[in-house]
Amino acid sequence: MLPLDAEAPGSTPPPQMIELAKPRALTPGEREILEFLTASPLSCDPLREQLSSASVITQCDCGCPSVGLTTDGPIVPDALVVEREPVGRDDYFAIKAVGRNREWRMVDVILHVGSGEVSELEIWAAVYGGSPETDLPPVATLRYDDS
Repeated sequence: MLPLDAEAPGSTPPPQMIELAKPRALTPGEREILEFLTASPLSCDPLREQLSSASVITQCDCGCPSVGLTTDGPIVPDALVVEREPVGRDDYFAIKAVGRNREWRMVDVILHVGSGEVSELEIWAAVYGGSPETDLPPVATLRYDDS
């Protein structure tokens, strides 16, 4: 019997975020998507202020363009986090959107906010089937996802 944390034979390992040798600036496409997400009704001033100093510190190894983020901006207060999280957590919330990549495949776009700071821009195409590899969806295709 395989241990519970063992991978099934023939399965691929789960994606992992790989640390960059040094932080890098956001690409124009990443910044544009983050500006769209932080214009959401779920956003708040401290979160928008974090974008001015946000940089990329990790990237996903699966081929998707998801990146881990860090910032020197102001922390989102716990009370604002609780207001934005449907189950009332004070340590995490997400701003979600869906869009289409240049091949017109559906793409999930999620800004993860942990402990009051932007932590990851997740861009994932595999949830709708197929490969997770995708390019950044044009902002014009994005729509906020309230689910």
